[in-house]
Amino acid sequence: MLNKNLSREVLVKSIGCWSCLMWVLAYPLSVTAGEKVPSNQRTITIASCSLLPRKWDKPFNYQKMERMIRDAAVQGADLMVTPEGALDGYVIGEVRKSPNKEEAAKKYLAVAEHLDGDYVTRFRNLARELRVYLVVGFAERAGDRVYNTAALIDRKGEIVGVYHKNHGSNEFFNPPFNYPGEDIPVFDTEFGKLGIMICYDRQIPEVATCLALKGARLILVPSYGSRGEWNDILIRTRARDTGAVTVFTHPEQSLIADKSGNLVARSDGSDQLLIQTVDLPKKPFKTLLRRRPELYTAIVEPNRHSEKVP
Repeated sequence: MLNKNLSREVLVKSIGCWSCLMWVLAYPLSVTAGEKVPSNQRTITIASCSLLPRKWDKPFNYQKMERMIRDAAVQGADLMVTPEGALDGYVIGEVRKSPNKEEAAKKYLAVAEHLDGDYVTRFRNLARELRVYLVVGFAERAGDRVYNTAALIDRKGEIVGVYHKNHGSNEFFNPPFNYPGEDIPVFDTEFGKLGIMICYDRQIPEVATCLALKGARLILVPSYGSRGEWNDILIRTRARDTGAVTVFTHPEQSLIADKSGNLVARSDGSDQLLIQTVDLPKKPFKTLLRRRPELYTAIVEPNRHSEKVP
């Protein structure tokens, strides 16, 4: 059962042409560029955008993402989250399966987006126009490398955070495919600190723990990979372990768990918008403060990067 005693009921809507009309009619009533944004606000309205992208088609995917973001802004969302690889259509799987890895790698490098690229610039302008936060998933090109990236853009259109996926279930992290990230950062917002995990990262308990220990009270999980009952349990567990509100955004599902691990909102199906207002915790979860890392180091350190699990 979903918690019905929340400040805002769950809104789940399919994308339609009416969304653009709604935005045009409602935009004069939305936050304007000169309006002051409250600091240290702890209540946030989150929109999880379960959009199904088209492989390799950045123009189509951007238009779809823009429609959904505008729709969410009309409904009062402060922060919109898109799935893993939403801009390019998460094509790393196609690259990995290609019989001609060299040509596939060139194609992948070509579709990857620079942080100062045209589409990232469009998202920045959109965030500035609507005065919202955006988390955008895409393949990022940095020189001759590609990263699986989620970028956090603030209300002013500034990129205030970049997260590179750190963990994978197979060898696609080996060049010339995606390179792994080298950090587990948290990012400051007017609502407090937030952290990002991408897809498989959620299956590594230490990632969420590190984010919470660094102050994250909101953890966002853009994903393209599998879902199901096991994932419902996993997202709830990560939220309960860390005491952080946790949001899972997949092309065919959205989940929002509160700090106690209760699943407070969900949608199932593609091209759906899940909007929920939540109160973020102000203090670290007491269990995190009772950990004894000195007991774990002797076990964890020798087994890092090990491919064999006893």
